[in-house]
Amino acid sequence: MSGTSSQKRGFHTMRRVAPASRPTAGHKRNLYIKQSQAFDILKQKSIPVNESASSSDSSVSISITVDRTALSPCIIASSTSESNPAQSLKFPFPYTQTEFGSSIIAAVASHLGHPASAHKQLAGFVQALWEIYKEKEAFTLETQLAISANGTLEVHGARFGFDDAAYRSSGRQEDIHKLRDTAEEVAEEVEAEKDGIVYVKYV
Repeated sequence: MSGTSSQKRGFHTMRRVAPASRPTAGHKRNLYIKQSQAFDILKQKSIPVNESASSSDSSVSISITVDRTALSPCIIASSTSESNPAQSLKFPFPYTQTEFGSSIIAAVASHLGHPASAHKQLAGFVQALWEIYKEKEAFTLETQLAISANGTLEVHGARFGFDDAAYRSSGRQEDIHKLRDTAEEVAEEVEAEKDGIVYVKYV
């Protein structure tokens, strides 16, 4: 009987201490900015942006993110405007990459169905994305683009994600941190942050 009571008390205790939410000092918070803000960053790199265009049959997707299998950054190229895994290929490259050679650009262009005449523009675009990724400490940069009627590679969609821990831990990337829209975040987490607490609400 005492053993049964002990088990019940132990089970009851376990249930009581299980938190509905928890504070943590080392939580990594992802910060996604608005598309218009991503466009502004691209424009700073002289990347052509067409804010009024929409996806079309000729639209493709190019992203830079981390390939967790290869443990390196990678280009993800999709022959559609969405990053459909069935139509996407990953092109890993080293973190020490400074410029993209013709071989990887040709491979990306071939998958996208872009002609050789677009290789130079594509190389410049990928180079600019990689610079943004490093300079702004991003974890994913997703873009939708197409070749315009005059042959220019134009971006008409973008979704940029950054690790806000860069600012929280050492004050880096303040300009990116200021782009946060707290109205779209969990109210309890934003309120706790005012007291210096990184609070993660379980759902």
